[in-house]
Amino acid sequence: MSSKQLYEWYKAHHICAKCGQQQAQSGYIYCLECRMKAREQNEKYRRQRSTERNSELRAYWKKWRTETYQKRKEAGLCPRCGKRRPPDGKVQCRICTAKKRKMNERYRRRKGQLPSDMLDGITRCANCGNKGIVSGKKLCQRCYRNSLKAIKAAQKHSPKNNYFALENDARWRKQKIIRKKYGYE
Repeated sequence: MSSKQLYEWYKAHHICAKCGQQQAQSGYIYCLECRMKAREQNEKYRRQRSTERNSELRAYWKKWRTETYQKRKEAGLCPRCGKRRPPDGKVQCRICTAKKRKMNERYRRRKGQLPSDMLDGITRCANCGNKGIVSGKKLCQRCYRNSLKAIKAAQKHSPKNNYFALENDARWRKQKIIRKKYGYE
């Protein structure tokens, strides 16, 4: 029996494909001992590798990720998994989006941030999660100040002859005139 056939036989019978002696760990093809030995060897190899080689490898993988991302995106596939098509107007498929959201949530919890569903804007700031909320608002004092600064900056940089802004303004003025005319104000 060739080594490839033996490997496949071990794999099919849930026996460790490396040592052939123990039961393979659930969800893996190697036993726990072989997996730990391989892990130690990989860590030792990584520690001994030169910093120059590390930077070469980082550059290689960065290039590979960028190229793969572009190829998958051009093919109309999810750039993360490359299996499914994303919904219209989205970049990632729904499954990858859900996985990413879950991963981000776990990361935020590890960092001590509250889950987004607890940021209700009633008891905690809807932006950062602090408890002191400005009355009548959904933000704490700091986030409220930052929001006001952001609004002022956006207004300062918005063009004066913006078609949509002018149209919206005209519509509101017209409604105000109509409300006055019929006594709603």
